[in-house]
Amino acid sequence: MKISFFYENKKILNEIDELIKKKTSAYEISQISEIVNIKSDFLILEVRNNKLEEIINKLEIDSDTPYIIISENIPQNETYHGLYLVSIIDKKDISQIKNKILEYFKKNKQDEFSIFELPDVMQMVSMEKKDIAIRIISKSGNVGAIAFEKGRPIYAKSIMNKKSETGIEAVFKILSWDDIKFKLIKVIGETPYNLDIDLTDLLMGAMQYKDELAYINEEAKNNEEIKNDEVNKGKVDCKNIVEQFNNLKGYIGISIFKDGKELCSNHLKNSYIKNKDLKSNVYKINKLVRNMLNDIGIANFTNLILSSSLSTAIIEHDEKNKIDTILFLEKDANIPLSKLMMKKVIVGLL
Repeated sequence: MKISFFYENKKILNEIDELIKKKTSAYEISQISEIVNIKSDFLILEVRNNKLEEIINKLEIDSDTPYIIISENIPQNETYHGLYLVSIIDKKDISQIKNKILEYFKKNKQDEFSIFELPDVMQMVSMEKKDIAIRIISKSGNVGAIAFEKGRPIYAKSIMNKKSETGIEAVFKILSWDDIKFKLIKVIGETPYNLDIDLTDLLMGAMQYKDELAYINEEAKNNEEIKNDEVNKGKVDCKNIVEQFNNLKGYIGISIFKDGKELCSNHLKNSYIKNKDLKSNVYKINKLVRNMLNDIGIANFTNLILSSSLSTAIIEHDEKNKIDTILFLEKDANIPLSKLMMKKVIVGLL
C-alpha cells in the first residue's frame, strides 16, 4: 500500500507506526496543490484545525483517495463532511491511524486485498482473531501458505524451486517474495502446528531476514562484479585504440588478435571494404598469410606490408606474446607513422 503524508510539523512522523512509516512518502502541506499528480492508495494529512474545512474541500475537488486528517484542539461542536474522509484523529490518539485504515478497507473493499501488502492482511487476520489461511503465489512460481488459529499463526509452508520448507523459515521466505498474489481460504480439517510465535515478533523477524537477504544478494552482486573485472583485465580498450587511429590519415580499419582470439575490431562504415565480410574473415586471411610465410621459411616475421592499387594492409606480429595487429589504410597513408603507432599499441597490450 502506498501512503502519502502531508504535514505541517514533520516531527509527527516519528510518532506514527513504523510499518506505516516505511510505506509513506512525505510532503509539506504547502504542496497540497500537487495532490492531483501524486498517486497513492491512502492519504494522511496533519493540519491546523482552522484549515480543516479548506483542506477537505480541496481534497473533494482534486482527489478520490481515502484520507485521514490529524489535528489538535478539534472543536467538539463542529462536524466535518467529506466523501472520502475516513476520520479526523486528535494528535493524542495518533496510534489509531493503522486501525482506521484497515477498518476502512475492510468495510469498503472487502474483496480487493490486492491493495494491501501481505503483512497488512496478516495483521487484519490477527486483529479479528480469525481461523483462516492465506495462500500466496509469486510471479516466479513460488507457492506458500500461512494458517491462523484465532488470529495466531500456527502453520506455514513454502515451495521454491520444487523444494519445500515449513515453519518459521517458510514464513521468512514467503515474506521476502516480490510481486505476489494471495487470497484467504477456509481451513478444512485439522491444521498441523509448526509455528509458536507472536505475529508481531514473526513480522519483525521476517523484516530482519529480508534485510539480511538483500545484503547477501548485494554482496554476491559486488563479488560477481569484482570477478568480472578480474576476467576483463586482459581485454583491450578498443575504443581508446580506435580513437588514436581515427586521427591517422587514410585509416580504414584495425583488427587485433591474441592467441587466435579477437580483442578488437573496427572498420569505417564509409570505406569501400564491406565491413561485415572483413570482420568475419580478417583473421582467416591473416592465418593464411602466416602459413604461407611459414612455408617459405620466414614464419617469425615482425611486420609485413601488403599493398594494392587501392589500399595497404600492415601486419605486426609478436611471436612471443602471440599478438597480431592488422591495420588497413588507404594508398596515400603515412606508412612509417602507422607502423610506429602499431608498435605503441602492442606495447600497451603487454
